[in-house]
Amino acid sequence: MIQNLIKMKQTFQFLLTLLLAVFILAPSVHAQKKSKRKKGPSGKVVFYGVDFSQARFIGKEGFTDPPELQENFLPKWNHLIINEEEKYDVKKALNKSNLEYYFDVVTERNAAVDPEVLVTNSNHSISKEDVTKVVAGLGSEAHTSGLGAVIVVESFDKRSDIGTMWLTTFDIATLTVKKTQRMSAKARGFGIRNYWARTIFEVLEDAQKKF
Repeated sequence: MIQNLIKMKQTFQFLLTLLLAVFILAPSVHAQKKSKRKKGPSGKVVFYGVDFSQARFIGKEGFTDPPELQENFLPKWNHLIINEEEKYDVKKALNKSNLEYYFDVVTERNAAVDPEVLVTNSNHSISKEDVTKVVAGLGSEAHTSGLGAVIVVESFDKRSDIGTMWLTTFDIATLTVKKTQRMSAKARGFGIRNYWARTIFEVLEDAQKKF
């Protein structure tokens, strides 16, 4: 009888100890899981803008003035990102807490695009190797280290009303790609600027889930 009481007491003490351990450890485990689920933005990224040096505008019936497109609209799409930075939220898309705009190099590259080859009726695509070459040409004395990001446009296709581009991050010091992903979005809106700017907006929105 006494032995049974002793065993019952020992079992009760064991269960009590186990229960206390669960109560003590549970908040810590929950906090760790919550921390992993809700990891906040961190670090800085330098955004180099939207590079059209490899782009083609497909559908001559929709893009009737290539020089106007090259001289006027390529700069406008980049200016729009800065002027409406809350809408075109690059920082949020890349999960970074700090963002700096640096469009000088991309502006020069876009200005050098040949309007005679910019518009076509033929299919067009670029590869990761093409993106790598674009990144390799983004060096400047203004930034020599840190994380950079750029959007390399592949095509704005009037036949399908689809904009396709490569959202890319890279190491500024070595000008090597860290991550790049081909993404597409449907064009919408009024006027050439807003119509195709919508594809950039959608890609940035989608990047929060996919990139």
